[in-house]
Amino acid sequence: MRACVGVGAVRFPEPAARKGEAETEGRVLLAWLRQGEFWYHLGNEDDEYSVLGRLLQLLPRIEDDALRNEIENELKKKR
Repeated sequence: MRACVGVGAVRFPEPAARKGEAETEGRVLLAWLRQGEFWYHLGNEDDEYSVLGRLLQLLPRIEDDALRNEIENELKKKR
């Protein structure tokens, strides 16, 4: 999270509309995080979005206990 705060602004994309979308997005972002990706772009935008921040935002909407636990454990790791 220090990396997010260090740039001076943290932006989040629009929230996932449907229940399944949050879990799908969470799985994709978790895979990216495990590969060392901390920022991503949406479409043609120049703005960067925080993978860590977005996962935190999605966490309350993820109903799959196993996925939620995986995300929580990954977020707790020191970076």
